[in-house]
Amino acid sequence: MWYGGTVKEIRDMVQWLETAGEAGWIEKAETAEKILVDVQSMSSSKRLPEKGMIRIVPGDPRMQAALPHVHAMTCFVRTMDRPAALDSAQAALEVLQ
Repeated sequence: MWYGGTVKEIRDMVQWLETAGEAGWIEKAETAEKILVDVQSMSSSKRLPEKGMIRIVPGDPRMQAALPHVHAMTCFVRTMDRPAALDSAQAALEVLQ
């Protein structure tokens, strides 16, 4: 996913955590897993072969900073801990914006 799409997914998660009832936790846990995979992918360095050499492209520093918050958010969504998940999602958004 693209950077903007991942940020939008996190923003949508924050909105859901702020307003939703108790339904939808399983779907949101799946969404949180997807967000985590995207953030991990964008935060990791890439090795690109280039004319006999390998060029290393560093990962996105903001995604690297957001990764612990997204990981925590995912864990808290899995355990249905709304306040902790909301705190973690908001912290990730602060880093990414």
